[in-house]
Amino acid sequence: MEKDTKEEELHRKKAILKAVSGIGFGVLGLAFLFVGAIMQDKGIPGMITVPVILSGFLGCNMIGLVFLFKAAPELMLSDMMKNLAIRNKIYEESELSELLEMEKERVVHKLLQSRFRRTQEGYFIKKKFSLYKDFIYYYACLTDDIGIENAIRRESVRFNQTKKRGNAFCLILLIWLDKIGETEKKELKEECKKSLLSEYVYGPCAELIVVAIDDSTHTGYYLRAPKRTVPFLYDRGCRLIEAVFEENRNSLKR
Repeated sequence: MEKDTKEEELHRKKAILKAVSGIGFGVLGLAFLFVGAIMQDKGIPGMITVPVILSGFLGCNMIGLVFLFKAAPELMLSDMMKNLAIRNKIYEESELSELLEMEKERVVHKLLQSRFRRTQEGYFIKKKFSLYKDFIYYYACLTDDIGIENAIRRESVRFNQTKKRGNAFCLILLIWLDKIGETEKKELKEECKKSLLSEYVYGPCAELIVVAIDDSTHTGYYLRAPKRTVPFLYDRGCRLIEAVFEENRNSLKR
């Protein structure tokens, strides 16, 4: 991990050096023009100096642009990796949120009460208008499994094969497990982090929010996204979850 951090820092320094070099060549190109203007003002013959000055100006600017074009994607990638590391740390330190009284019959009742409608594929769907994405289609899927990863893999394949309208979707996957301990909570957080980081990298077009529910205590757990000025799909999905199950929501104390 430390080796990777050092390599990333070295790549960033090289990219910064390229960017500085590109700017330096651009300044040097302007200096050629400045010198040419002075020489012309003093009446110095330009049969030789003018071609040299123009060549210097054009050559320096071309070299500068090459350096800048090479540095730009490297700096953007470096900044993205740095921001990903920061976000990953924030998500890792975030506490899971808790939903109480999540019996399956009660969850179905709450969804229908919140104007979700059933589909032939077995989903509960709700369309909401958003200035950010026109319309967002929220799909709620209720399933039982022995593991979080297995349920996500199976339901993700099924959801991708489902005919959908629009171009912005959020799948709220509610998984009932026999029992949820620290291992399951850690796995849940990792899966939620994947969704959050993926949305940051690739942009909000389809999102997955996992709610793991302990069937023995009827308690649900999910990772709440940190609030943003412009919320992503994951954040909007969390707000919808809170609106539907607000009276049962509480903060999980470690």
